[in-house]
Amino acid sequence: MTLKNYIFALFFLQLGFDSVHFARIDYQDRQKRKLDKSLEVIWRGSRTFGSSSQVNFLPFCFKGLFLLLYFDIVLPQIFANAFPVHYSAPSGFSFDITDDDSYPIPVQDDPQLFDYNVEERVNDFIAAAMTQANVTRTNHIMWTMGDDFKYQYAEAYFKQMDKLIHYANKAMHFDAHLLFAYMASALSTVQKQLLAQDGRVHALYSTPSIYTDAKNAENESWPLKTDDYFP
Repeated sequence: MTLKNYIFALFFLQLGFDSVHFARIDYQDRQKRKLDKSLEVIWRGSRTFGSSSQVNFLPFCFKGLFLLLYFDIVLPQIFANAFPVHYSAPSGFSFDITDDDSYPIPVQDDPQLFDYNVEERVNDFIAAAMTQANVTRTNHIMWTMGDDFKYQYAEAYFKQMDKLIHYANKAMHFDAHLLFAYMASALSTVQKQLLAQDGRVHALYSTPSIYTDAKNAENESWPLKTDDYFP
């Protein structure tokens, strides 16, 4: 499903969603949003609705008495997150057996083997995280680690991600939270959190709802979008 029309903000809100996360928007729109850090927005179904916390007063006259009725309107708006690239893993971090075009470098953590590369892979991990952190707001970022037809040998894929989370949490030295989200994985409800030894950084298996809660907790002032994602 391609989520581009503004009416989706209303539909998903009525279905009980508090956020939507998607990949496909126009490439020019995506590039602009990366530059001004507006990939994540408050998506409102119409610019005529006003703020979601809008307070309304209705004057009412009854038998010569002037009354002022107060009511609060819950308006159709939702947190919308357009991915910075796609819903696939960042370059170099897809470990599926179908990745024949660019063979990924696995994390080799046995120091007795010639291709031991924990430090190298962690540095790659940090560099990729910083690249994404530079185009989004707050210190929480989402890595979507799925794609079409991936996880055909899921055990090997998850083993590599387990290693990345473990070693990155021991070594990372920048203030960011990395959330691995599996949009199509049956294991998307699994949460594994390994706190960094220095207490500043952690990576964890996550879900879109956990990510949204973390974003909301930051009390960030998000850009407002009231139109479509169509080009």
